[in-house]
Amino acid sequence: MRRCAIFTATISVIFSMVTLYSSKRVTGIYDFTPERLHFHRVSPIKTEKGFEYIISETTYERPDYLISDLTVSFNKKNYHAMDDSGKYRTSVSSYSWFKPEGSAGDGAGYFYKRNHRLEFSNSSASWLGNNGDLGSFTIEFRLNPASFNDEAELFSRVGYNSGTRNGILIQIKDRRIHCSFFDLFTDDNGQHYTYEFASAARLQNKTWYYTALSYDRLTGKVELFIDGKSQVMFYATDDGTSSGTLHIPSFFKNDMPNIVFGKNYFGYLDEFRLSYRSFDDLKKLTALADRKHIDVGLTGRVPVNSEGVVTSPVYEFQHTGTMIKNFVWTQVLDKETFIWFEVRLSDDKFDQYHQNPRWYRITNNQRNIYLMKTADLWLRGKYFQWRAHLISSPDGERSPVLQSIKMNYELDTPPIAPLFPECIEQGDGYVVLRWKKNVDHDFFGYKVYYGVKSGKYEGVLVSDGSKPITNGSGDFVELKVDNRLVEENRLKDTKGLLSYPLLKNNVLYYFAVTAYDSYRVNTPYNHESDFSKEISGRPFGGSEIKIESK
Repeated sequence: MRRCAIFTATISVIFSMVTLYSSKRVTGIYDFTPERLHFHRVSPIKTEKGFEYIISETTYERPDYLISDLTVSFNKKNYHAMDDSGKYRTSVSSYSWFKPEGSAGDGAGYFYKRNHRLEFSNSSASWLGNNGDLGSFTIEFRLNPASFNDEAELFSRVGYNSGTRNGILIQIKDRRIHCSFFDLFTDDNGQHYTYEFASAARLQNKTWYYTALSYDRLTGKVELFIDGKSQVMFYATDDGTSSGTLHIPSFFKNDMPNIVFGKNYFGYLDEFRLSYRSFDDLKKLTALADRKHIDVGLTGRVPVNSEGVVTSPVYEFQHTGTMIKNFVWTQVLDKETFIWFEVRLSDDKFDQYHQNPRWYRITNNQRNIYLMKTADLWLRGKYFQWRAHLISSPDGERSPVLQSIKMNYELDTPPIAPLFPECIEQGDGYVVLRWKKNVDHDFFGYKVYYGVKSGKYEGVLVSDGSKPITNGSGDFVELKVDNRLVEENRLKDTKGLLSYPLLKNNVLYYFAVTAYDSYRVNTPYNHESDFSKEISGRPFGGSEIKIESK
């Protein structure tokens, strides 16, 4: 029986929440069980202790949907319909199919005529047809040239609709692997850049070579490998260093040329794959097409895609801004096996299979994930998902065991509602409100809602003198509400949904106060308390009788 990465679930769900009444914090521990999990390349097996999930060996013919895009294993004699990933429709399939010595899987494509080529149509829904940020990627394949022709195109995705060349081209020139990124990279000013480079090593005919062209979106590193050895390495940045400003790769909009393999090439091609990972990450996650880095006795075996993936559903917490305090799993790692995790959070609801929001790698027993800052936001949210990657040994014979997963989190709850509100003064065109100061650990300010009908508020006051309404030095907060304050807040209300009635003498107004915290202030994601007890106040000009002293 094939043995590969195993996920073992032997625990039951434990979901506990403990409210700490001395503060606004709510903490809890999440335990996960397999009922709602999604398994990719995983089959469940019942054991005495529970379930184990075993991943079968696969070739590139069944690519990993989390990692791979366009994939051609050449295990088929002809590609009449789609590539192996099922994402690209075949336009031309003209080559011969053989199983020469040193090929992987069931065979290789043999190109030996001028009209031989393998061609796939493109679309805006595919990675090779989109015009957004391409992120990290690796193009890998094996080749065995029979002869050399400087017009040989191993891989081409080059369009001309914009009036200039744009895309990626991998050729053989002067017996070297020659790579071109035509106007593929753009700087912050919209300036396009072309990069062209060639391998240092010259190819020999009738010899198998593993080639990988890689781009790392985090550092801007571009690198070309032959048989795992770096041939060219540079940084696609403004100053050519890893610390420079990145040049971002993207295809031109509405320019979707066909993808072509083997045009004017004479020789074998095998195990082509385009992956959403840089080369270094790909080495850690999944088997490469390179067969020279394993024992000679294993050459020609079907490549093992050694990654199995367990994906959780999207969990919903009670509040936005939830903080993950600790994420830990227990594992048993056999020799040369590995387990790694990713998590993602967002205050906006997202689909469990969508690529956004982005995933972040974590380590076991990772603490204080919420302190990671992404752009201007902390890595916190109402919606949360995790993904486990289980990697077998290179020969596919040894498996890691994932036994349990636990997460400790802290809800970011709203402050408590303001206490003891009252109207302490009623004057000519104004009232003075007072309430007890909020002492929650994460408090930012108050909002005062008001209107002429009980429970129906037509204005909200959040600032006084262009500053948030907040605590002062005493134990109570006092606020004078008059038409100056009303007009200041009306002008700041860009939505214009409230009427902000002016204060008029002898009219009874109703007021309620809320408190809010510092999380994403002035957004729908901020945490605001319930309304305080409603109070009322009536502006009154007072007596007009002026009694003069005798």
